[in-house]
Amino acid sequence: LKAADYSAVMYVITNNITDEENSFYLTNKEIKRMIKTGNWDVESHGHEDHTHIRTNENDDEGHYLANYLWKEDEKRLETHQEYVDRVTNDLQYAKEYIENELDTDTVSFSYPFGDYGQRDTNNEKAVEELISATTNIYDVTFYQAGIASEYGFNTQAVTNEQFKRITVQPDWDAATLLSYLEGASEKDRGYAEEFKNKFNWITGWGQATLDNDALRIRSDDGANGAVVVLNGTETFTDYKIAATIVPEKGEFVSIIARYKDDDNYLACNYARDRVFMTEKINGETTNLVYWYNDFSFLYENNSFSIGIAVEGDNLSCFLNGGVILKKIHKPSVESGGVALKIWDPVIDNSSIKVVDLSVE
Repeated sequence: LKAADYSAVMYVITNNITDEENSFYLTNKEIKRMIKTGNWDVESHGHEDHTHIRTNENDDEGHYLANYLWKEDEKRLETHQEYVDRVTNDLQYAKEYIENELDTDTVSFSYPFGDYGQRDTNNEKAVEELISATTNIYDVTFYQAGIASEYGFNTQAVTNEQFKRITVQPDWDAATLLSYLEGASEKDRGYAEEFKNKFNWITGWGQATLDNDALRIRSDDGANGAVVVLNGTETFTDYKIAATIVPEKGEFVSIIARYKDDDNYLACNYARDRVFMTEKINGETTNLVYWYNDFSFLYENNSFSIGIAVEGDNLSCFLNGGVILKKIHKPSVESGGVALKIWDPVIDNSSIKVVDLSVE
């Protein structure tokens, strides 16, 4: 670091800092020596947080911060207050250890396992309570962003001082890391997809692969559909998407705007017997406008183009370059990304190839 004039941050598990040298964890003296170089900052990864705890009477285990602890001697889960006290005390202790024992300020916390309660937990309020506990003690917190399952960059839309961190995979080289950063970076209006960088695409569910300058989307084995999202479009508001697809299998194709997550977005949906516009808010889908007609010819041709436009309260669906549905409606979702969805009531029967996609 010194030779390259770089600086870096290490997140330490304070419970694993000892005075005895070992082959895995740094000692107290080693960390202090690194701090003195001026190239290293030391921040918190918790005290006992990077462990698993027992979560029920069946000996199942879960992450320390995200779960209620099973108290075997009393045959019960800890109470809500016991949970809050345990988590808060651990977070506070780690901060005080770094500042008092290592003699350096600490302002941030990185969640062990990237888990702030959004994964498997026996505490339904884990997300809310962990964010509250960590941000009351630390100015900034970090969690691991899913490489292929969520938007990769932090944006101005970040709330609650929760920031993403990239998990560099063991098999990545420098070129792969740069490809990820390019794929996750915010896209410009006027964007045209070239189908060359796999990190441009996030898989909500199902599978997406690049194949001969095209994107193939298909359902997982035993499933009904798939959703893929264009990385770097999280903050988009008013825009138009156009895509050319080659249908392979399936009943429904949807082109999606303002995709916040799988429960919140706007969509133009194309089936063999109708085209319809929907809005999904908090998991509830509302049909905004629809047109029943025979569109089976689309699926019998080699390809067709679809599109969606959002401009303020004006919503439009496109088919082969022309407007096919329009609606004046104030969307509840104010911003969000570009996505495509396929679905069929029959399992293992959804697949399309996307050969062109642009955003303006």
